[in-house]
Amino acid sequence: MNKTNTLFLAVLIFAFSACVSTQLVPGSSKGDNTIIIKTNHSEETAFKQLVQILTSEGFPIENTDKELGIISTGSKKASKLNASIKINAMIVEKENATIILNGLYTIDATVNLGYGVISNFGWNKIENKGMNGSVLQVAWNDLYNLAKRYPEAEISFETR
Repeated sequence: MNKTNTLFLAVLIFAFSACVSTQLVPGSSKGDNTIIIKTNHSEETAFKQLVQILTSEGFPIENTDKELGIISTGSKKASKLNASIKINAMIVEKENATIILNGLYTIDATVNLGYGVISNFGWNKIENKGMNGSVLQVAWNDLYNLAKRYPEAEISFETR
């Protein structure tokens, strides 16, 4: 094999692997499904701040419980593709609150199974899986971009 063919093959392999690999959010690993936001705020301030971030991003707040530190949103269209996401958050610790953030995604489509039967896609846990540009990866990136909106916080990732 001559040098031109070898170089062409190497470029082709690199391009193919770049197209099918998972685009990882910095610091996260494949399979992560929870984002941890460590703040220097009280639980009450973190709760208010997170509600403000969620509503400013267009998420309808469905359920909250200040005593338990729980926030659940209704669905919002994902940033790309024909999908929607919901967010669940739990705020723990009275001082230097920690926010545990995860969510659900669905594909906004229906499947006609015939004979008048129509099926919708169900809600699934957002995870750092899938290829770059997939619904799973878009949902994970949207969750991460939401977490980045929290000011002066340290972000980490977990599989739960």
